[in-house]
Amino acid sequence: MTVPSGAQTGLKFGPAFTIEPGITYELIVDFDASRSIHATGPPGNPTNFILTPFIRVILQEPSGAISGQVTNFEHLPTAYAIAGGDTVTSTSIDKVNGNFLLAFLPEGVYSVAISDTLGNAYTESDITVTIGETNNLGQITLK
Repeated sequence: MTVPSGAQTGLKFGPAFTIEPGITYELIVDFDASRSIHATGPPGNPTNFILTPFIRVILQEPSGAISGQVTNFEHLPTAYAIAGGDTVTSTSIDKVNGNFLLAFLPEGVYSVAISDTLGNAYTESDITVTIGETNNLGQITLK
């Protein structure tokens, strides 16, 4: 696996935030492998992998989450939380029970997209995330 420009620019963290002197901050560091590792070469027969680390840093403050359970999870689905056209976070679906948790989300309105390796998918818009709560989408079947 190669890391383009890694020696010159190092790792990048985001999004930016301001740290005030004299205040203690707790941070959550979330490495998103699905957005950070990219295969190169022919589809289905990669010749190399490139690591372009996407590391989300969140100030530890009250947040919310979105959860659910994919009923047909045998083809390795991934769930995405999307706000304003940007993927905020993603997670793999548990390979044993189909559960997922999109955690540490700031309060707001999100879309959730789930897709697997066969192209089966699910999307839902206008999901409200409230601080301190988990919005459970229940059982989901990919189609």
